[in-house]
Amino acid sequence: IVAFAEIEKFLDTPVKFYSSGMYVRLAFAVAAHLEPEILVVDEVLAVGDASFQKKCLGKMEDVARGGRTILFVSHNMATISALCSKALVLKNGATDFPMGDVSEAIACYLKQISEVSTGRLRDRKDRQGEGKIRIVDLGILDKNQASQDFFLSGQEVEFRIAYECANNPDPRNVQFAISIYAGTGGFVTMLGNEIAAAPFEQIGQRGFVSCKLKKLPLTPGRYVLNLAVRQNDLMQDWIQEAAVMQVESGDFFGTGRLTPATHGGVLVEQSWQIGGNYRHGGAS
Repeated sequence: IVAFAEIEKFLDTPVKFYSSGMYVRLAFAVAAHLEPEILVVDEVLAVGDASFQKKCLGKMEDVARGGRTILFVSHNMATISALCSKALVLKNGATDFPMGDVSEAIACYLKQISEVSTGRLRDRKDRQGEGKIRIVDLGILDKNQASQDFFLSGQEVEFRIAYECANNPDPRNVQFAISIYAGTGGFVTMLGNEIAAAPFEQIGQRGFVSCKLKKLPLTPGRYVLNLAVRQNDLMQDWIQEAAVMQVESGDFFGTGRLTPATHGGVLVEQSWQIGGNYRHGGAS
């Protein structure tokens, strides 16, 4: 169990000092190895790296093949499609789509996202974090700082996150992040000031931070954006499904050819050329 949870080096550390991620890892490992008739899994795949998530999926598949029942709660539509035979959708504690076809349940859920994302972020109640820094708005703008109904692959885009600080007189060492998911729930990429450069040493009591992309690297499709802000690595505000972004075909490579439609992906700057004679291990 300990090896599965990958916390061997922390065996001598009191559990009260474990992070929330370590708690979830250990809890899943214990539950999965008890051979229960019904295994309830709530968002465990949001914790840990890709290898741990893959390990969890493999364990759940083993449990299902053993004839036992798994009740899997998740926002990841791609994982639900791969793992589940039936699905239902909840909204505000009530059933919005009864137990039935997985693809129909996913369509219902995606409709929910569109409805939620049209509301004001300032008023969202389904958020997590200490709340000393709160995200109050998100603008997705073109190079002229105008909002659009959709964006083109390869065009210049600015993500502008408005925030406010409460009971936080010295907001230092702040990290903002935008996680981008395909409409089916699969993770695509993450934008963040800490990844690109460094945490903001200090921000004002209110204002906005901006992330600019010279060329939007997303293939055509529908994307869901999650927003997060941390201070000193402590989560201050986390809003899932904060916005929906529609991307259409554009001339990303400047060749006059439009990008093909997909289910969501990232375009990569690349260079191709014709080489000489090929030999194994290299070219001459």
